[in-house]
Amino acid sequence: MNRQNHAGFTIIELMLTIAIAAVLLAVAVPSYTNMVLNNCLTTKTNQLVSAMQLARSTAVTFRDEVTVGSISCQLDEDNNNAADGSCATSDRQNNEFGEGVVVYRDLDGDGFADLEADEDTDGDGVLDPGEDLNGNGVLDDDVPEIIRRFNFNCAATMNSTINGTATAATAAIVYQSNGAADGGATIEVCDSRDSASYDGKLITLTTTGRPTTDTDHTCP
Repeated sequence: MNRQNHAGFTIIELMLTIAIAAVLLAVAVPSYTNMVLNNCLTTKTNQLVSAMQLARSTAVTFRDEVTVGSISCQLDEDNNNAADGSCATSDRQNNEFGEGVVVYRDLDGDGFADLEADEDTDGDGVLDPGEDLNGNGVLDDDVPEIIRRFNFNCAATMNSTINGTATAATAAIVYQSNGAADGGATIEVCDSRDSASYDGKLITLTTTGRPTTDTDHTCP
């Protein structure tokens, strides 16, 4: 009688394979997690710098003030003179720009980024001096204010100090018509890791309006 040999794994070989796989996973998973968190820091930093650069160039183009504001505290898509998001100090402390920012021209002067602005600010139905926001000579109720919205979709925090004040509710950077910023600002981009285990980011904005980034910042 001929016996057939069946190739396969012994129980010892199978256990050794599982042990090796477990060791590889133990090494790879933390490295992957750190890579994701580091990418979040870089992405958020680059997006905020892009928002600042857009606001600066738009201010020069329109010869008008342009604001980089917190989505949570200054976006008013309902046009009801109130922020759509939560703007309580306890909710936004140390993370003023964490959800994202909106670049806008506050044409109606209400302090919010509206989808549309009504030029008839006094409600008299007449185009009065200073009400022609878009310069077309017609009284409009749908002049767009928002230039661009930047949504931040990862967990890094963005803690800001603007004009020397740590702002927790109405974080905003205003660019003047000459491209200068209305006061200086610093924004720390950090996450929940031990500060000794990673490099955070620090965005510094001088009154010239040009942001610089420190990529080796030690977070609190």
